[in-house]
Amino acid sequence: MLFSLATSDMIGLGVVAIGFSLLAFVSAMVIPRFKPGFPGKGGLKLFIVAAMACTAAALLAVEFMAIEKEEPGGENVPAKTAEK
Repeated sequence: MLFSLATSDMIGLGVVAIGFSLLAFVSAMVIPRFKPGFPGKGGLKLFIVAAMACTAAALLAVEFMAIEKEEPGGENVPAKTAEK
């Protein structure tokens, strides 16, 4: 199915996936190194909002970008039935 998507749709899905992965990496590896109490009292709300925004972006990207385009002349025309 991936190869049936338009190039712009594949790029959009890739950008959203990279953004989601970047949030996960930064929040799991980078921030705790400099702030051991992360997310703590001050950053918990921001972290929850960022995680929810990334999840919503990923779901919306799949919903609106991962749509196969119909082929020209691909109507659902029933085949002729064999005459008896």
